[in-house]
Amino acid sequence: MHEHSSRSHAVLVLTVEHRWQTTDVEGGSMCVGAAGGAATAGARAGTGAPSYKSRTARLTLVDLAGSESMERSHNGNADGAGISTNLGLAALGRVIRARATCSSASDEQHVPYRDSSLTRLLQPSLSGNALTAMLACVSPAVDNHCMSLSTLKFARVALTVQSRPVLAATTDIVNTDPMAADCHDPDTVTDRRAIVIDVPGWGEVFARCCGDASAPLILWVHGSGPHNCSNFWSHQMAEVTRLSNNGYFNVAIDCPGYGRSYGDRQTIRSYPGEFLSAVVRALGRRSVAAMVGSSQGAASTFNCTLERPKLASCIAVVHPVSHAPERFQRITQPCLAMYDHDDPGHPISVGRRVRKLLGSDDIRYFEFASSHDGDWDAVHLPPELVTMLEEHRTAIKRRGGGAKPSDSIPYLARCGGGLRAYTEQLEHEIDPFGGDLSVERAPGVAVVEEEEEEKEEKEDEGRCEADGEGKCGGEEMDERGTCGDGGGGGGHAYYRNHSLLFAPADGSGSGGGGHAGGGGSGGGSESEDEEDIAEKAMMAECAEAEAHEREASQYACDLCMHPLVQPVRLSRCRHALCGACQALTVAYFRQCPVCDDTLAIAKPSNGSKGKGKGRGGGVIETDDDELRARTMQRVQRAVETFEANGPNGPNGSN
Repeated sequence: MHEHSSRSHAVLVLTVEHRWQTTDVEGGSMCVGAAGGAATAGARAGTGAPSYKSRTARLTLVDLAGSESMERSHNGNADGAGISTNLGLAALGRVIRARATCSSASDEQHVPYRDSSLTRLLQPSLSGNALTAMLACVSPAVDNHCMSLSTLKFARVALTVQSRPVLAATTDIVNTDPMAADCHDPDTVTDRRAIVIDVPGWGEVFARCCGDASAPLILWVHGSGPHNCSNFWSHQMAEVTRLSNNGYFNVAIDCPGYGRSYGDRQTIRSYPGEFLSAVVRALGRRSVAAMVGSSQGAASTFNCTLERPKLASCIAVVHPVSHAPERFQRITQPCLAMYDHDDPGHPISVGRRVRKLLGSDDIRYFEFASSHDGDWDAVHLPPELVTMLEEHRTAIKRRGGGAKPSDSIPYLARCGGGLRAYTEQLEHEIDPFGGDLSVERAPGVAVVEEEEEEKEEKEDEGRCEADGEGKCGGEEMDERGTCGDGGGGGGHAYYRNHSLLFAPADGSGSGGGGHAGGGGSGGGSESEDEEDIAEKAMMAECAEAEAHEREASQYACDLCMHPLVQPVRLSRCRHALCGACQALTVAYFRQCPVCDDTLAIAKPSNGSKGKGKGRGGGVIETDDDELRARTMQRVQRAVETFEANGPNGPNGSN
């Protein structure tokens, strides 16, 4: 042993891979250079993506330490490192001798590879499926002739080991890079692409997005049709990004079970607030600048706003589904709504009722007829949405961090593809809303861009309002309020915004918003307002009567769920308790045992209607006269039935 010896075995294992491409991408470059470019036909068909094959081998380099003589190296003293070195070499010798006696690599004779770590590491190289070369180092010194002779014998035995190496099999490489057959959007303003959002508790959600990811977020929610997905909003998102000069980060999600997202389709219906707020948080934000929904997605937008009032600064809906619109009085966010007269599934009557019930101070309500105006909503939604957001920019900044990313919330989205993933429409996916917005608009759709056109439309509208009997140019107005073909305004697109449709009686709001209108907003508005007030009062009375009847007919205690006996109705929270629960709870505590609401306590008086007394001496205010009367009637009927049938009758066992 020389003074520079490491006194250890050294093993270096290198894994070498040979990978080669088997097919070339057809059609040259992957993307067309135009702003609205898309992937090549070969890439769309799935045949243009490059394919790879791979073959893997191992290269093992071993430097064995020389055997040590305890007498010569350590003056006869036992040395742990030297003993370990010799044990490894002895185990290697046994493996070499066992392999030398095997007739083939598949011989069932036991080879003790597991006797040491050294032989276990060298097993792939010694098992026969390898090309093995060995260098035996010997010393020319006469004093080391015994060691040299032992090394040569070991090398001679190693030469007898038979090996039959086999060429490694080739494997196909699956390219998981989402950009492998895709490209970036040549339009750097829109930067259309796809992402995959890892939403905690809901799994992975595919989404199309465009714009700057550090800008305020606009979340787009599609409808519930069998083919609905984020592709529905692809053109509107790009248009909003262009109009706002990349001022917003637009994300349209594939809700669970739709498009390219797995999961239960009932998620967006049953848990809109919980799911959408989790998506927003997975995008690194506490709130959104706006939430946009269509059809059932609009209903989810409304419900999410009710469940999470601080999540969205603005909301926009297109021909929405509206369930129980009375709840919308609690929605105070600016709202943009568009309804189609020719869509029986989303009737205008419901839209007008929603508009009246919304609690917002800024309601931008539009009506149009697709048979006359085409895809008016698809064309006008982006500019109207951008206008609303710009007017409420200050309020958006004050709410939840301005809908921008937060340093304390992790961003849980990754790349899902480029321009191809954004524009590609799979077989089961819906067409984009309104088609290509860059093409020339239909003749029936009028967009006011010139001052002269706006002036002409206002003059036409004024001629319609001048006729007090609702006629225009000698022709009566149709059921939508538009002028007939013979009228002066018959050539204009029919739609009305919030200032036109709900103008005051003096007609001062008839020209608001600078939009083209069908006229007729100035006549009959006073009678319409009176009818609306009467209708609202009647609806309120009906709702109050239904609530009163529901309370009076209650038969189970809200706490123990047993039949009400000697019931008590708490006046503040309206919960009903049986006599036993009342004696055990409110008789001693001044809180409702069901909702923990503080009880209304009145001072004792001779004419007080209160039945329960609090611990402090006050009287608990109750409203249970009707409930007690109904309960006594049910008990009396039960007693009469029991007496009529007898103990052995049909109801005797009850």
